[in-house]
Amino acid sequence: SGFLKQMVRGLVGTLTEIGQEKQPVERIEEILATRDRKKVGPTAPARGLWLESVTYPDSLLEWKQGLS
Repeated sequence: SGFLKQMVRGLVGTLTEIGQEKQPVERIEEILATRDRKKVGPTAPARGLWLESVTYPDSLLEWKQGLS
C-alpha cells in the first residue's frame, strides 16, 4: 500500500514540475523506462490528492476476458 501511494505522489510531483517547465515532458518517459526512483521529482504532499475514478478502455477489458 505504501508503494502505490509514494509512486503516485512522486509522479504528481514530477508532473507538477513539468507543468511549471522545470523539467521537460520527456522526463516521464525516461523515468518509466529506467524505473529509477532517483529521477522522479519531489514527492507531492498527500493533502488534496484523491482517486476520483478509474476508466478502462473496452479493448483492455476484452483482452482481460480472453485470459480467463
